[in-house]
Order: sequence, then C-alpha cells, then structure tokens
Amino acid sequence: MRKFIVCSLMTPLLQNITLAADDAGRISDSDNYFSCGYINYAWGFVSNGFYINTKGEVYKYERRKLVGLELADEELVGQIDLEELNEKVILIAPASKGEVIRKQVAQDAGTKSCSAYISDISSGENLIVNLGTYDISDFEHKNTSKEAQDLLNWLMDVKKKYIQPHNKRMEQTLDKP
Repeated sequence: MRKFIVCSLMTPLLQNITLAADDAGRISDSDNYFSCGYINYAWGFVSNGFYINTKGEVYKYERRKLVGLELADEELVGQIDLEELNEKVILIAPASKGEVIRKQVAQDAGTKSCSAYISDISSGENLIVNLGTYDISDFEHKNTSKEAQDLLNWLMDVKKKYIQPHNKRMEQTLDKP
C-alpha cells in the first residue's frame, strides 16, 4: 500500500470546449482518465474515492484530516480491460458538451461526484469534465449528455466491482481479533 497526499478538485461547469485527438489518438495528457470521489469539510476534512489511470489500473484512495491528525493512503484494487477503457474514453469528448445542472439538495453531506479528464488541443490545457454526482450530496450535479450518463453508470459499476468488495474485505479483516 502506497502512502500519498491527495489533491482534491471540485469539478467546474465546462461549456464551449473545442476538443480533438492528437496524432497518437490521445485525448488526455493527464495520467488519469476518470475519478469518482467523496469530499466533505463538515467536522474536519474527508476525501475518498477511486480513479482509473491511462493503463486501466483502478486505485482506491482515502485522506482524512482531523484536528492535527492527517492520514492518507492509496491502493491498487483492480484492472480495467484496455479495450473496454478505450470504448469509454471515446465518450469523454461528447460528454463534455452536456450542460451541467446544479441544485442544492442537502447540507453537510459533502459531495460525491465523478469526473473525466481530457486535453483541449486548441489551448493545450487539461480539462475536467463533470459527469455528475451520485448518492446523496450537498449539491446534485447532472450532466445532460447521454454519454456523461453512460460514463457515470459505468463508473458506478466499476465502484461496485472493485471498491465495495475491497471495503467489505477490509471491514472483515478489522473485525477479526
């Protein structure tokens, strides 16, 4: 298990972005294509979730900071087939064209959201595509793009397959004397 510090981002509303693949067919210069995570500043700082890098590796991460104590870790928990990953990566550019509708629905619940990462070839900047929120969050974000909804559903399947079983194994290990 690797220890690290997480840099958490809140995904901005992205509109009117010109996207194109480079000669190698890449649409992201980032090390990661997708991430889903929870962040909450109520009663301290908590951030956890998972990300999928360009190799298809699924990493689980967690960071907590409470009154003078800071804990952070990251762990490889799965592998996405590269053919499947490429099918999903192709959906990022169309997903970026969706309108993101934001509505407050709770307080002190934090935010659980998923993002995708792409490069804007015209500006050379790496951009964050807000795919939407899941479960209960302070603010509900809904990306109106069908591709964003498809990616969000797929990421929830990835979460069920790799993250939730891992959490159950950890709980069982902690319960043993």
